[in-house]
Parts: sequence; structure tokens; C-alpha cells
Amino acid sequence: MDIVAAAEIIPVLDTVTEPAAPSVIVSLLDVDFFDCSGLRLLCRARRRAEERGGRLVLVCTHPLTLRILQIVHLIAVFPDYETLDEALDRREASAC
Repeated sequence: MDIVAAAEIIPVLDTVTEPAAPSVIVSLLDVDFFDCSGLRLLCRARRRAEERGGRLVLVCTHPLTLRILQIVHLIAVFPDYETLDEALDRREASAC
């Protein structure tokens, strides 16, 4: 996820984080390049979701992406799951 990809994704994340209490799952499973543009994008989307009483979680298994999140101390900020099913199960459980 570089600056070009981030620019394309911002409008989508803005749309899904607009309603009250959004529950957003961002899958990074197909992402094999992740730079500061991706970090900025995720932080912005997370902030928007939380300001509206919602949350944003990640689905990520790529070791380098996870390492970047760990280095910048965001691994604890973004709940992350290894599969989309796991993230969906957790979202449904927290909604009960």
C-alpha cells in the first residue's frame, strides 16, 4: 500500500467510517508492500471510526506489515486477526 493506492482507498474508508458506530474490517491479506502512506490511511480511518463510536480492525498475516506496525507501536492499537472469518466472528460476538 503506497501513496497511489492510499489515495484510491481514502474515499472508500471515508464512506464506511461515516455512519454512527461503524464496525470496519480492513483486510491486508493481499498487501505485500506497506509504507507510511498505508499507516497514515489506517490511523485516519481508525480515528474516524472511533470518533463515531465504532472501531476498525485489521486482517493481516504478512510478517513485514506486522513488523512495521510493531516498530511504530501500532500493533496494540489495531486489533488484528489472521482470517476474515475470525474478524467477523469477533465483530458479531462484540455486538451481542
